[in-house]
Amino acid sequence: MSSEGIFKTHAEYAVKVKFCGSEEEISLEELYQAFKQRLEAEQSNTLTEVVTKPAPISRHKQQAVALGIPAELWDEYIKTRKRVKATNTPLALTTLINKLSRFAEEGYSPCDLVEMANESGWKTIYTPKPPGGNYGKPTIAAIARHNATDTGWLTE
Repeated sequence: MSSEGIFKTHAEYAVKVKFCGSEEEISLEELYQAFKQRLEAEQSNTLTEVVTKPAPISRHKQQAVALGIPAELWDEYIKTRKRVKATNTPLALTTLINKLSRFAEEGYSPCDLVEMANESGWKTIYTPKPPGGNYGKPTIAAIARHNATDTGWLTE
């Protein structure tokens, strides 16, 4: 039996095909026709125009762009998160967007925060340390220096 005959007997089945990031369900007959046209085009050495669908923009990316973060920077940061093995689940990205929104309300630039996180290879976003660092908490060195120079216990 020819391959065309075998194909026609199973034409009622449908397959899921990934096409530019989205899944579509098409019949085997449609898949066969597309394959046959592609094969004929290659054999005749004529190029046919390939129609591609643009990948849909995720809502997280849309929200990031709405906060003033360039799309290229957001894509690069997501790649950095993948490289450092951070989870990019919808909940994780929603939490990240919420954190960026909260920091934006506090007066920080979301674009600067994402740039800093991307540059440093961080999994999440942090606010910059204030001048003097350590958020007003004494460092271990400062505590040790105080304890070494404190003579108040001598006068008691």
